[in-house]
Amino acid sequence: MLFTAHLISFTFDLKLNNYVVKKRVLSIIIVILLPWLACAQGILNRVKSKVEQRANQKADQAIDKGLDKIEEDATKKDTSKETTKSTATKSQEATTTEPSSTDTPSKVAEELPMKAYASFDFVPGDSILFEDNFTGETLEEIPSLWVPTGGTIEISKISGQTVAGFLDGFYTAMYPRMKKYNYLPQRFSVEFDYLFRRNNGQRWSRYLADGGSAGLDIAFHSGDLDANNEILGDFQNSLRIESYGQISFGNFKGQYKGIMDGFADTEIYDRWVHISFAVTERGIKAYMNNQRMLNAPVGAGKAASITINGEGSTAAPDGHQLFIRNVRIAAGGRDPYKQLTSTTKATYIARGINFDYNKATLKPESMGELNKITSMLKEHPDLKFEIGGHTDADGDDASNLKLSQLRADTVKAKLVEMGTDASRLSTKGYGETKPVSDNETPEGKANNRRVELVRK
Repeated sequence: MLFTAHLISFTFDLKLNNYVVKKRVLSIIIVILLPWLACAQGILNRVKSKVEQRANQKADQAIDKGLDKIEEDATKKDTSKETTKSTATKSQEATTTEPSSTDTPSKVAEELPMKAYASFDFVPGDSILFEDNFTGETLEEIPSLWVPTGGTIEISKISGQTVAGFLDGFYTAMYPRMKKYNYLPQRFSVEFDYLFRRNNGQRWSRYLADGGSAGLDIAFHSGDLDANNEILGDFQNSLRIESYGQISFGNFKGQYKGIMDGFADTEIYDRWVHISFAVTERGIKAYMNNQRMLNAPVGAGKAASITINGEGSTAAPDGHQLFIRNVRIAAGGRDPYKQLTSTTKATYIARGINFDYNKATLKPESMGELNKITSMLKEHPDLKFEIGGHTDADGDDASNLKLSQLRADTVKAKLVEMGTDASRLSTKGYGETKPVSDNETPEGKANNRRVELVRK
């Protein structure tokens, strides 16, 4: 009974104070709900932000697709793309895929067609000092003919071709492994192809538009590593090559023509770009693809060697890497007519005429030499000569003989196409039978692979 009485009393008190209890309960509920409501507001804000972000992404994608369509229509590109695996310790293996969005890696196009070089006037030196096309190298190894001085440089693969990859390091550099450090004469030429590539597949033009930058330098050195700058003179300046199409040497610079809105030119973005420059006692001429970029004077100084320097290479997904191929350093640069009219040896070695590997297909940059020979033939209508094709000793004799004949015939056909009377030209393939150097070194083999003009 006592327990029942207490229970009735408690119930009665509760009813009498019902409004107090309700008030307290409401207060407790509010205290509990306040943080949740704040959190909910945060969630709502995040949802709103996500919605706006997705809307912006949709808009960007639509803009990107429109831009991509314009670029594709303007250049009539093949729609295949390259995929790059980007790591500092793994080689770069490019595979062709069909593009599904703007996130797919950009296509690596080959050099410009022969007709684009119709007015090209670069002619290299006539004696090869160093040549490396990286053929036969082992992937993920340091290039055997080079000495890296910074960063990670390894043999890589792009579109099935072995190249040198500047894979990681803010300042990545290498120089040719030569028997002597002081190997450059007063007159020399340098040629190579380069490719800058985004690791995430973003178009290079878009990367530049977003504020990205990249470049490479050809640095010159004196014969004495400890010598002062007076020996180098004007060659204290490096030849600076910017990925957006500018070449500079000291105060002299030139911009690649045809850049659309600063970023959209497809001749230098997402493709191999050919660099060539020639140094004389008086100056330096530099070319990007088929365009002469600058003709800078050299007042004093002499270079004895070079280093190729890349900057900003990284294996990070949002980074970029640099690739180099087909490097050639040559000495000299003599006038072909003087050589062909010499009383001692009426022969001119046309080092500027080059072919695809193991083929009789002319490289586009051969037009510089071909233009010079054509002009000489027009100025001297009495001049006639034999075009001789020569190979190194690699491969069997019969194949080399056939290849050398095909290459000589190709040169004649091109000169005739450019206006020379066919009766002034004859051809002969010599294969490997007339070497001018040994066949034991890359430079020796490169000197033996040649086109000679012999006066008749």
